[in-house]
Amino acid sequence: MNMNRNSGSAGLPTSYAEERARIQASLNRNALDVARTETFQAKNPKDAFANFALGQALFNRGEKYKAILPLEKAVQIGNSHLPYVEALARVYLDLHYPQKAITMLEEAIKVSPSSSIPLGWLGLHYSHIGRTEQAIIYFQKALALAPQEFRTSLQQDLAEALLGANRKDEAQSILSELERDPTQKLFVNTRRAEIGKPNLQSPVAKNLAELFDSPEPNSSDWEKSLALLSYGRLAENSGDFDLAFESWTRSRKLVALPYDEKETEEYFKKITRIYTREAFEKTRTFAHSSKAAIFIVGMPRSGTTMLERILNSHPKCKGIGELGRMGQHNAYILQHFDIPKSSDALFQDSLKGGIRDRATDFLRQAEFVAGGPAEHYIDKTPSEFLAAGCIHLCLPNAKIINMSRHPADTFISTYQHAFAEDFTYAFGQKPFAHYYLQREKLMANWRSLFGGQILDVRYEELVSDPEPQVRLILEFLGLEWDPDVLRFHESAQMVRTFSRDQVRNQINTKSVDRWRNYEKHLGPLFEAFDKAGYSYSVTKPETSRLA
Repeated sequence: MNMNRNSGSAGLPTSYAEERARIQASLNRNALDVARTETFQAKNPKDAFANFALGQALFNRGEKYKAILPLEKAVQIGNSHLPYVEALARVYLDLHYPQKAITMLEEAIKVSPSSSIPLGWLGLHYSHIGRTEQAIIYFQKALALAPQEFRTSLQQDLAEALLGANRKDEAQSILSELERDPTQKLFVNTRRAEIGKPNLQSPVAKNLAELFDSPEPNSSDWEKSLALLSYGRLAENSGDFDLAFESWTRSRKLVALPYDEKETEEYFKKITRIYTREAFEKTRTFAHSSKAAIFIVGMPRSGTTMLERILNSHPKCKGIGELGRMGQHNAYILQHFDIPKSSDALFQDSLKGGIRDRATDFLRQAEFVAGGPAEHYIDKTPSEFLAAGCIHLCLPNAKIINMSRHPADTFISTYQHAFAEDFTYAFGQKPFAHYYLQREKLMANWRSLFGGQILDVRYEELVSDPEPQVRLILEFLGLEWDPDVLRFHESAQMVRTFSRDQVRNQINTKSVDRWRNYEKHLGPLFEAFDKAGYSYSVTKPETSRLA
């Protein structure tokens, strides 16, 4: 790759070239030093490569927000040089900035119309925000231009998008192409395990078994764990629940990540230290008055996707998927305002427009993802119960719908899926119970502070008798009844979550009390809840007992 192209480095002294070569060597080894790149960029502030190197170094150190500015400079100075574009697109994706990313990538396409790179990244960003058709179009365009070494990853992305759009026949066609490559056996068979309801007698089961029983040294524990998860779902389809649970347990043990109870408790305490009644009172005048935002939160697999699709079918609502912007703002506040006088610091921040700017950022991104203005935007990022304080700080008129589901059903549904490394509680029964209880306590705290903005919805009540429950939800949101909301399954909206098959069906109770098939394996889970004095019922959360 010729890094001199469009770099803005012409005429600079030899010392620049020598230092650039050293930094390029470090970049190739993924060993960039932030201090060194800062010095280099300070000496060459208008040089594209210097800004790119600094952005990459900051990104590698986890300082993603700080990486944005130098990478944006690199793209601008470097005339959308593709390595710079790709680096910035990655940061935008991680930080949930779809509008910035798509605008930047569309400009990059004009500069490099024959490259598959900006097209592929556009597909990823559109896929991330649930804009199905655009994602598929851009993946297809990228494939038409991609060199052989990039085709496989693009085919995987296209297959995922097609599955999310419920275009399963087209997805099967892509999987058949990928099947010719022996290295794609895992991807092909784990995705085929999602299409229809294959069982243990299917060819998919045989292929998966070969993957997780493989003595091949190149077969990683992570690959085996994914094959075991899919195999367990095939066992469940066959009614062999013992084998299903055994497969999931083998999978989770292969890649189990340590869960730290004290660290989790301290993190939740930090949230309650910062978002206090005093902080809300001091900053209320400077918050955004919009009533457009609606957030659906809960544990993973608690019905958040289904409820988003129900509300998205209302003419005054537009679903924006898991936008996650408020979670990013919350992370920033937790990092910078966890001090003894955090309410004073937040007040000073609000005087500078910080709180209103965060609200405006969310609303701008929401409108973009929705494809235009709407009376209400539905963000269904389940983990944003952690950011409820930040939401109320910035958007005090926002409504929050908290989805709850029987903890054993939630556990089983979580346990069988490959959640990201951040979800360390998802790898075992006791960690899951501990996290579930911490979430319950945090939600009780939010109710004590701004309970009028929160509606608790039980999954079991919603699926057992949907119309009266949805009427209550719409009343809470100030919306009139519309019968289309119960026909949400007819929508063509893309689904990117693990729930994509379930939410394409009419509301049903098939998943209620699913845990009973696995009850004899759930001793540690129930023991942890019993020890905490916690019981679950389909009544209001206040009646649940917490230790």
